[in-house]
Amino acid sequence: MSLFAPELVLFDLDGTLLDTAPDLVAAVNATLSEHGAAPKTLSELRPYVGMGGGRMLAAALAKDDIDVTAQAMALVPRFLGFYARMVGTHLGWFSGMEEVLAQLDGRKIPWGVVTNKPHRLAELTLHNTAALDGCAVLIGAGVAAHAKPAPHPLRLAASLLGVAPARTWYIGDDHRDMVAARAANMAAIAAGWGYIPPDTHVDHWDADAITATPTELAALVNSAWEPSANAKMNV
Repeated sequence: MSLFAPELVLFDLDGTLLDTAPDLVAAVNATLSEHGAAPKTLSELRPYVGMGGGRMLAAALAKDDIDVTAQAMALVPRFLGFYARMVGTHLGWFSGMEEVLAQLDGRKIPWGVVTNKPHRLAELTLHNTAALDGCAVLIGAGVAAHAKPAPHPLRLAASLLGVAPARTWYIGDDHRDMVAARAANMAAIAAGWGYIPPDTHVDHWDADAITATPTELAALVNSAWEPSANAKMNV
């Protein structure tokens, strides 16, 4: 497709806008400790971070040929309680992402967050990260009628800012993000730096563009606004 100069840029939160894995793993380990289980390292659990607390706990509790799904799901409320107290204490930036936001702010392009993280936890994440004060809209789980990969939260975010979906980019590190963006009639930009399992083929996601780093994303935004390209480029 022809990648247009955006009037709004929306981001997934975990693994796209922020590296929240350290907070999430700390909450998992606090939950494990409470139940006498051994802690896991960040590298062991990072591939599961984008799959939700239940999946992270299941990975942490995994035993040979034993289904721990029910046990993991039973621990999710405790995990969420620990996480709510830890939000913002360990998270960090993906290198170059602050520059992306500065570039958008400099071009007066509003940006926001659409995530499947529970809305209150997403609010706490942004509240504890001062550099995200410029976020124009936040849609977490429970706000829209359906979560991603349904298009509802993306469309809601755009409508709240009065921007047409067809003039909006959505950036995420999961195939569901690309499905949601396409269903919402937004440009689908894959964040190749996110929480993507090693055996995943991002080039099979049918994204409009794949950016390996936030620095590449910044270059993509810049190129979309180059007058010589008539504010359009082919990706």
